[in-house]
Amino acid sequence: MPLDEISEDIDEPHPNEETETIPDDWVVGSKSDGDMRLEIFLKYMLAVGMTSNANRRFIKLICRLITKTDMYFVFSSLLQSFIDTKITKNDPHYDIASLYVEKYRTTKRIENLLTLYTLECPFYKSLGYGDETALLYMPIIWQLHKLQHRAFTGRSYRGLTMTQKDFRAYQWAEENHERSITIQSFCSTSVVEKVALKFAGVGNGQTSISDRVHILMAMDFRTACPTAIRLYKISKNTECLSAYEEELEVLVLPGTIFRVTSIEMMNSVYVIYLENILAKWDPDLILKTMTRQNMVNELNEMFQKVLSQTESN
Repeated sequence: MPLDEISEDIDEPHPNEETETIPDDWVVGSKSDGDMRLEIFLKYMLAVGMTSNANRRFIKLICRLITKTDMYFVFSSLLQSFIDTKITKNDPHYDIASLYVEKYRTTKRIENLLTLYTLECPFYKSLGYGDETALLYMPIIWQLHKLQHRAFTGRSYRGLTMTQKDFRAYQWAEENHERSITIQSFCSTSVVEKVALKFAGVGNGQTSISDRVHILMAMDFRTACPTAIRLYKISKNTECLSAYEEELEVLVLPGTIFRVTSIEMMNSVYVIYLENILAKWDPDLILKTMTRQNMVNELNEMFQKVLSQTESN
């Protein structure tokens, strides 16, 4: 999909250090690694855990015991229902989107859903950010182990505009090295800086918007990150999964954690340097925390809701 898929929107001021609120919108801020919001932490832990054969078998067993059905059927049914509500059947995007969902259901290849996300369909922003993100996030996490060869190492870039308050979230994180930012949306990035700059809202005849800040994010992944997926062709034997092959896209999943190392100004564009933080997979700690926070019951309710929605379709 185009790299300018989300343009962050919040508001403005620059509160002082003593009274300001920890960022909690399209990104989640935390004052320390141990202070990280539980829901996002568990989401990332699940992603890391699903790259381990033993952990993956355990998680899948629990899910199947709860839902008592084929998870591929659940995921594809929910996605198709979502498409039905977002696109009319006479829209040319409808058949294309439905085709990729059906291919995913029959082949069980998550690559089909990654390609679906990159298409310029009317619903991609809804899938990329908000409550409906889980419709795409969960099937990707379910098969994340099959995408390990696409885990990204290096630097990728994202160009966008954001409001002053959004920008303040990154300034807040930069002020203290122990603070971190957790992405809550799908982020399309590129390994080519010039490609990302096109979406920063400057140059190429684009009109500058006075209340927005022009941003280039430089995301550094020093270790292969399972939640940063290379969608471009990485070898002769692999396919390009993006509809925009020339953009050399790296898709960063929700729940990916960063530390803001510095912020610089470059030709009217703020460059935010981010360093990926890889959280450690600790099943015992997670289970204890989930039990203490009553999250086991919450997870059960979530899967039962998914199952009931599927059966009603």
